[in-house]
Amino acid sequence: MEANRLVKPRGHQTGENVYNFMSREAELREARRAVEENNRIMAVSKWAQSSEAKVQRAKLLREAKSRAAELRDLSRELKARRTARLRDLYDRETLEVQAELHSRGLAFATHNV
Repeated sequence: MEANRLVKPRGHQTGENVYNFMSREAELREARRAVEENNRIMAVSKWAQSSEAKVQRAKLLREAKSRAAELRDLSRELKARRTARLRDLYDRETLEVQAELHSRGLAFATHNV
């Protein structure tokens, strides 16, 4: 930073306004460079932050889809178990009713289609 500052000759009064102007221009140039560097850093930072947010959203979405698929599979499995249990129950009850009717000497009509 010091390399950009102009050195005013000692005892030299002519052109002092030019030296002041050039010195101020050098300061402003350095300030502009610092602002540009900050802007570049801020842009990279925002990009990284948004990228991280996208990764997090994608991860949450994948987890939600996975949970939904798991619940769907569990629901199908539960439905299959209930259906099997109901069939077993109906078969047992049918056999009990047939046995009871047979013990009374009655017949149980079944139609196979």
